[in-house]
Parts: sequence; structure tokens; C-alpha cells
Amino acid sequence: MEKSKPMELGLGELLSNQNIVNNNSFRFINRDLGIVISFAQMESILFSTGKPYRTRESRIIRILKGEGRISINLIEYKVKEPMIIISPCNSLIEILEISEDYDFQVIVPDNNFLPIAQGSALTDSYTKHGISFRPQRKNYSKSMLSFQ
Repeated sequence: MEKSKPMELGLGELLSNQNIVNNNSFRFINRDLGIVISFAQMESILFSTGKPYRTRESRIIRILKGEGRISINLIEYKVKEPMIIISPCNSLIEILEISEDYDFQVIVPDNNFLPIAQGSALTDSYTKHGISFRPQRKNYSKSMLSFQ
């Protein structure tokens, strides 16, 4: 089976192509920051299972509901609510499988947006891989404040 070549995906591409989603009211994007408050309600026509993406910036992903399997830099993660995933810049991300009720939120800061040493990403100091964790229910609820 032939694998498809990863699509390059950064804030610039997302900002310049407003037609990749059916409902822009569920996302905010400028050259410094992108926020999606409901991936399901945004109705992206760009993303699908089995299609790899190379992200230019880091991603903070908050699972809202449903279950799925994703690959970040060829490491597979089983994801479901309550879970938060952080992927470094230049990650290879592929959605392998998602349930029909799956929904998540995303924050995408530009690489120069955060005060981190140049060339570093959110996860470089730790593993150079994605980080996934399940916060306690009360802390997971508080994480919602970042997306309002």
C-alpha cells in the first residue's frame, strides 16, 4: 500500500485559505495564533483519516468527546476525553481512526509567539515527541478557559 505524501500545514496556509472549513465562526486565526473551539462544528474539508500532515507550528489539542487513534511522529496514541495532547513543531500527524461523535479544540501558537529559546518548541525541552496526558477532572474543566 502506497502512503500519501504529507501535506504541509501551518498558520500561513490556514490563514490564506478560508475555504478549507464550512463554518469559520468556530475558529480564530491570524499570523501569530490559531484557535479552534470545536473541530466538529467547524466542519473542516481538509482533514480526513489516513492522510498525514506536517505541521509547521506546535499544537495543543484538547479532546472534548469521542475516541480516536492518532499518530504523532510515528507514535500512535489512543485519545479520548479528558485528554490533552501537545505536539512539537514540524510534527508528522495522522488521524488513524475517530468515532463519529469525536470533537476537539486546538491552540496553534506561531513558533515565535511564545518566549522560548529560538528553534525550540513546547515539547523540545522534554522529549522531542508529542506529550499526552489525562488531567484530573477539575483541572480538565479549568483548561476550558484557554479556549473561550
